[in-house]
Formats: sequence, structure tokens, C-alpha cells
Amino acid sequence: MDTSQLSLRFPNGIPRKLKDQLSKFQQLIDTKGAVRCRILSNFGQDIEQSYSKGYDIYKGFVLELSKDYSLTQHDKFWLHPELMKTRNLYKSKTSEAKENISNKTFNIGACGSSVAYYTTHSFDELGGTTKEDFVIVDTSENDVAQSAIDHWINSGADMRQVYSDLHTLKFDGKTLKDHTEKYIEGITSNVGDLELVSSTAYNTFLRSKDTFLFYNHALKANTEERALVHISPLMGYAMVKGKGMEMESDLLSCSDYLDISKFTEQQRRRAYVSCRWNGKSIINTYCLRKPVENFKDWLGEEKIVSYRMETGYFSSCPIVDRLSPEIVLFLTPEATLIPEQKETFSYVKKNIIKLPATPELLQKLVTEHWQTVLSKKYISSGDNLALPRELLEKLLQK
Repeated sequence: MDTSQLSLRFPNGIPRKLKDQLSKFQQLIDTKGAVRCRILSNFGQDIEQSYSKGYDIYKGFVLELSKDYSLTQHDKFWLHPELMKTRNLYKSKTSEAKENISNKTFNIGACGSSVAYYTTHSFDELGGTTKEDFVIVDTSENDVAQSAIDHWINSGADMRQVYSDLHTLKFDGKTLKDHTEKYIEGITSNVGDLELVSSTAYNTFLRSKDTFLFYNHALKANTEERALVHISPLMGYAMVKGKGMEMESDLLSCSDYLDISKFTEQQRRRAYVSCRWNGKSIINTYCLRKPVENFKDWLGEEKIVSYRMETGYFSSCPIVDRLSPEIVLFLTPEATLIPEQKETFSYVKKNIIKLPATPELLQKLVTEHWQTVLSKKYISSGDNLALPRELLEKLLQK
């Protein structure tokens, strides 16, 4: 197992948590049929997908398997459910696209997806500036993808069958690729007049001479090619030179978030107004994700063009009820710092934070702050309780 790229991200040593996660891949490599695994710098647990699906799912690697390797339920941790996720870059021909993206809702994936408006800036030898406008759609047709994965796992398909099905198996008369293209067409039809510049699929299988490779949040670009790499939702994308080897499709960390308490007013508007998502939750683990620690070093001289996000519609990432109280608090801005244009729950603007009533939180709450949270009618003088007999009987029932 090659972890050199991950080691570059952590020059002082790979954290223990990631080492524990890597052990799953080492066990996989030690099994018959697994040839090699190259871990990339964006490796880690996909929190949104894991919490949504109810089992651990990982991203940021290229796994090579023999043609006879057969899928089982055990393989769900590496076979990412956003199969054939597609990143399309469009040239925007009119200002209509920006306005539509700023005001409309779009049918994108619930996790890690977006349709957004970007600008690039270039300079000529006289110091003049040229600005160009683009739209990037980055999403997957998850229902059909999940059907394909379920079919392969339940039938114990080997890699030859999986690769063949990926291009030929039809659901409702169309292949997964056809479904994905149709799905994205439905999104872009609500944007405006767009000209396709490039299209890249990731989370997909590629074929070698005698093996098959699964590119999980990874791209393959020859040295003469270019690749569109996602830095972060707030920062945007970069067009980079191909490295002639497997490379990251994004530079997003898995569970490191921006400190919203340190945002300026302009940054808050960018995070909560320029970025929109479905629903009224103020928390979005995708939009507020940090890029990996060394992303500037990774880009280095490879970066050709930067695509700066102007406005966009992003996945809502509906996993708030599964986040730890510490993360919920960290990602919830103080009420006075929420821009007026941001639609959210009324209780959030009253500095109320709703959390699952876990035993750990309840124990800490009652032990340390019971006089604050209990109704006054249940409190007597000093540290005494005044409980109705019926309630006490229920509390003391064995």
C-alpha cells in the first residue's frame, strides 16, 4: 500500500486516526485478488456519506483489483456510492446564469455536490485584466448508482462483470452514464445558455491490461492533459497540469472546518449568502470544509487557472443530528453574526441550538446545570427537588 502522498500532507507523521482507517485497506490488500492501493492526500472517511448510509465509507485512493475479484458486502467501505460522479465545466455566455444560480434551487446530490458560478482573471503584458465567467456542475445520479452497486454486491459480481455492466447495464432503458448525462442536463437547463468545455467522471472503474482500478475521488491525467481539481466550496477549483499518474479529484479534508467565529462580515456573506443550500439549517459540513493542510504546496507550479466561486447552490448535507455537540456548536454562528439575507430557523436567531438528547449530554447537563434547565416548579429551597409523586415513582421504577 502506497501512502507517500498522504505522508507529504502530514510531514510530521500520519495521525493515529488515519492510521487506524488505513488498516482496513491493508487488510484488503492482504486478501486474494487485491493488487495494490495508492492512498492520496485527500484520503479519509467520507463523513456525510458514512452518516447518511449508516456504515463507514472512505475516499481518496486508487484501488487495483484482479479480474477475478468478486464483490461482497465487505467491499462497501471502498466502493463509493457516488458512482460515476461527473464534473462538467461550462463557459457562461450570458449574465443570466449567475442570476439563475443565485435564485433557483437545483436537484443535486444531498452530499458533496454543487452547481455554481465561477470567474477567472488573466493579465496581459500591458497589465490589462480579462475576466471570464464559467459554471461548474459537480454531482452524481445517486439512485441509479446505488442500484448498480446493490446489483453487483448481491450477485457477487467479479471485476470483469462490473466493468462491463458499468458501460452496458441498463436501468429503465439507459446506462448509468446516460442517466448521469440526462440528470445533469436537467440541472443545466435551469441555468441558462452554457457551452460545455470539459467533462470528467470520477468514482469509477478503469481497465488496465489484466486488472481493474477503482478511482475513488481520484483522477488520471497524462502530462499533456489538464485536470479540474476542487480545492473547496468557498475557494473554488483549479485547472492543473496532468501528472501522468493518479491524482486527487479534490483537495478537501474530511473533518476539518473553518472557524466561523473568526469570519469577517464579507466572509460571512460569502459563506451564508453566496453559498445556498436546501432547507433552513445553518450548518453545512460541506461548504465550511477546509482544504487539506498542504494544498498550496500540492498545487505548486501545476496550477494553470483558478476558478473563484461567485455564487452557488450546494448540497445541504443533512447529517446535523449525527454530529457531535462540539462540532454543532463550532459550526453554529452566534446569532448576531448571521447575515439578514440568510434564511434559517427562528430559534437559531435566538441563539438556541437544538441537539439530540444523548445520554452523555443529558448526564452532563443534569449533573452540572440542573438548577438552570429544570422548571422552577421542580426546585425547592437550596439543592432540593420538589417532584410530583407520580414522576418520582417513574424515576425509581426498576
